[in-house]
Amino acid sequence: MMNAKEIVGEYLELSGYDGLCLSDRECCCHVRNISPADCMTEKCVPGHAVIQDNGGWIIKPGRKRMLSEIKQTISTLRSFNRWRTGGADKKQPDSSLITKALSDATATLERMDDAIRETLEENRHLADGENCTLWRLKQVSGEEK
Repeated sequence: MMNAKEIVGEYLELSGYDGLCLSDRECCCHVRNISPADCMTEKCVPGHAVIQDNGGWIIKPGRKRMLSEIKQTISTLRSFNRWRTGGADKKQPDSSLITKALSDATATLERMDDAIRETLEENRHLADGENCTLWRLKQVSGEEK
């Protein structure tokens, strides 16, 4: 039988959240370690992980929005790459955050690829030559050399 922490963790993960936080102070926990100090209360709210400049992370209230999600994923991957190549004097990032960033990046790229291809297919009549509205999409999809 699952306990309350496991139920909350499963709900958060299935709903696309990274953990819980209190919006009035820096108190947060990751979805894989809900309430490690047994401090979860009714004031805790679902949130998304944000990588800080020092390589740590914090949970901010709410879900990520698509464009901010893309920017955050790019920033996170760049931060991890700086750490990996020795370009930053930081402690090793949490491996679960690296895994999440790679999963987010893969899912985002797949969604973007699907959207580009669907847009081109639906609007093929507009994609006629270099002086067309969809020329850049044709380029990034590999349809235009």
